Amino acid sequence: VSTSSGYSWTMNAYCPAPGIGPKSPADNDYQPGFAAELMLKDLRLSQQAAEAANADTPMGRMARDQYAQFVEAEDGRGRDFSAMLPRFEKRGRS
Repeated sequence: VSTSSGYSWTMNAYCPAPGIGPKSPADNDYQPGFAAELMLKDLRLSQQAAEAANADTPMGRMARDQYAQFVEAEDGRGRDFSAMLPRFEKRGRS
């Protein structure tokens, strides 16, 4: 399934969970490859664009809010964006 139409770059090249795929930040204590702060910046930009276009993007808002909490109030600052995964495992939502 992971080839052709089932190919997923996230799972095949940059798996957010440790020990599953090739080496990724998840296998290196979530040291940044793409920093969570940059993901938050991009999510904020996407929401600004959505508002300018009068587009309702509830999932985008939720992602922005989750990353804001992760980066600004939890341990996300200075970590890879995929470090969000253990946050959900702790809450039983993996």
